[in-house]
Amino acid sequence: MSKSGQLRLSDVRAVFRLVGDCRDLGPDRTQWNQLLAEGASRLFNCFMTNSFVARYHPVKRIEDSVILWDHWADTSARQWFFRYIHNTGVVFLPSVIRFVEPPDRIRVARRDDLFTSTQWRGSQERNDPRRTCHQDEFIYTAIPLPSRPGHFFGMSLNRGINQPAFRPRERNQVQLLHEEIAALFDTRLHLSDDPIWQGLTPRLRDVLMALRSGDSEKQIALRLGLSRHTVHEYVGALYRRFGVSSRPELMKVCQLTIVPATPSKPTST
Repeated sequence: MSKSGQLRLSDVRAVFRLVGDCRDLGPDRTQWNQLLAEGASRLFNCFMTNSFVARYHPVKRIEDSVILWDHWADTSARQWFFRYIHNTGVVFLPSVIRFVEPPDRIRVARRDDLFTSTQWRGSQERNDPRRTCHQDEFIYTAIPLPSRPGHFFGMSLNRGINQPAFRPRERNQVQLLHEEIAALFDTRLHLSDDPIWQGLTPRLRDVLMALRSGDSEKQIALRLGLSRHTVHEYVGALYRRFGVSSRPELMKVCQLTIVPATPSKPTST
């Protein structure tokens, strides 16, 4: 990570505070969607934010999309945008189509990762519909959903006209937020359907999910705002709960696979 993109401790804490607030709401998707939408808009000073789940298509790029939440600073701009979609049949803007790739790794892009300033200023998308509904600079993120092969969880953060472009550090902060929220979306919201989670307290579930992501006890402590000693005690409680004495045994019993917290990038050939 370049020095200009290095996250500060305050950046990490702000993300984990928002994720923790969502986690505390439990499996109530409606409540945490609303909290996340409003929190992300405040954290990144956005005019509009939204998220969606979709399936990748090799030709159309996106299909079977479902919007999870959206938050606008101006409701009239939101109404105009949805009228635009209805009248034109355009569901995803050209910039989103350009951004989407096969969902085999996390992908994050700012506007200037997809367009030069000259290309963007002259693009039809920027002049209509974006400027008409008071939007300009953006960041898009997409994360594969292991529980739904071929699908990805996307987020779109958009700033208003005359607001500054997203900086590299903000890009990395958005990625951290999306990684943490994706873990909630792909696991916590489906825990009630899996008997392995029954009988676990919310905090034990949090620790077990973090172990699944490959986090060390030190990383779990930072993520959950706990001391390392407390996390170690929770890990011991999980060992006793499942009758194991090591982390690999725990993963095997729970039929979980330890995966990297950040998917690796494809190697060049």
